[in-house]
Amino acid sequence: MSVKSALQRARAIMKERLPQRRDDWGAAAGLGDREREVLRRYIDAHQHDDVEALAEALADDVRVAYPQIPLWSDSRDAFIEATREHAPPGDHRFVATGANRQPAVAIYHRAPGEPVFRLVALEVLRIEGGRVTEIVDFDVPQPYAAFGLAPTLG
Repeated sequence: MSVKSALQRARAIMKERLPQRRDDWGAAAGLGDREREVLRRYIDAHQHDDVEALAEALADDVRVAYPQIPLWSDSRDAFIEATREHAPPGDHRFVATGANRQPAVAIYHRAPGEPVFRLVALEVLRIEGGRVTEIVDFDVPQPYAAFGLAPTLG
């Protein structure tokens, strides 16, 4: 009996202290104004190639994961450097969306000489304390139809 009581108390304490985004503890609240503003700043910084604004939108220790390959980082500077180094040449468009009850960004790329932007990635963001604290970057295009994203932008 004492084990069951201890588990019930532990669950109540965990529910109070852990993030509300946990599916086991009910539906998460929708995106608030503060999160929308951070998402807007993140997208604008990318769109305008503004490294300073991007740095301001990211936590110093932002965790970035690429599930398709065993690669991650825990550094704002590493993310910015990788973004600048590995983004393909051409134009990019960023579209705010959502995935897994979190804010997300659909990334479209138009290669030089191409007429349309093609969907190339989906970044799922965690925003805490007015900054992006985690980015999970998916670059496999097949599941994007489930998110209602167009494969191309004109």
